Amino acid sequence: MRIRAGYRLGFETFGPTPMNFLLSVRPERQRDLHTPESNRFDPFIPARQELDAFGNVVTRIFAPGGRFEVSADFLIADSGRPDDYAPSASEIPVQDLPSGVLPFLLV
Repeated sequence: MRIRAGYRLGFETFGPTPMNFLLSVRPERQRDLHTPESNRFDPFIPARQELDAFGNVVTRIFAPGGRFEVSADFLIADSGRPDDYAPSASEIPVQDLPSGVLPFLLV
């Protein structure tokens, strides 16, 4: 099936503000795009993209003071099957988490 996806987000900053957006399709799903996915800024703001430590696409900007919008609109293919899940998984209180997982919570 094809899914139309997108967003339109509005922001207002009191002055120049560095911002990171994690709004993009993950790299392993890029091949499923039927139309280009691109973040649009109104008014135009230069942006650059990079991957974070977990493989997510991060769009970085330095927003000027005032109002602006970021938006996207695209078509993506998907099987429609639910994501895999572990019905027997349980919730673990933060204080009981092993130290090795803490870096994943701090990013």
